[in-house]
Amino acid sequence: MARITQVPDARYVYATANCGTATSDGIGIDLREGDCWAADDPLVLARPGLFSDTPPGPNFPRRTVRAVEDA
Repeated sequence: MARITQVPDARYVYATANCGTATSDGIGIDLREGDCWAADDPLVLARPGLFSDTPPGPNFPRRTVRAVEDA
């Protein structure tokens, strides 16, 4: 695998999915969608497809039932 040595223009990037990956040393890393990472981190440079320089959209709370409105 070719290593990417160019640092992205962004100072920070965001994980694009929930997944497990590993560093080049074999250390396991759990990524969570939306986690903020330094753009020059070795993991980001080695696996740029797992990150985006665009922050995730707002994460609205999920509900299983409709919210009760005040009368």
